[in-house]
Amino acid sequence: IKENSYYYHNIGAALASDQLGIFQRSISRDLMEFSCTTNNTALIINSAAWDIVKPSIVQGRLFKDHQKSLKKLIRWIRHTYPSVDIYWLSPMALHVHIAYQFHLTKYMSSSRAKYLYDVHKRITKEMNVTFLDLYSATIVSAEQH
Repeated sequence: IKENSYYYHNIGAALASDQLGIFQRSISRDLMEFSCTTNNTALIINSAAWDIVKPSIVQGRLFKDHQKSLKKLIRWIRHTYPSVDIYWLSPMALHVHIAYQFHLTKYMSSSRAKYLYDVHKRITKEMNVTFLDLYSATIVSAEQH
């Protein structure tokens, strides 16, 4: 990792109203440590896989709570860290034949992943957030992620 770069691990939580604090604390911890040293700070963030596969969270067909939470999170980041540029990493295609070995396929489907991708793309466009679109590439590269 370059001197002016920082990486933090996957927090392992779905983006839902009851989990929003986990995202906020993780973002705050990372930005407090890093953004104090530079004026050029970009936050690359996403949430999708846990929202689809985590058995304890059932978002429903339309992911309504997830959509509200995504908007709240973006607003919170902009309000709390106005000098930070937000980049939303698109959801990846989920491949049942890869995840099967981890027993995470109960709620997983290609159509749910695609739906969430479309939701993220629409919301980030509405909120003027840069959308880093990797979805198509992950469809054809199941063995690479």
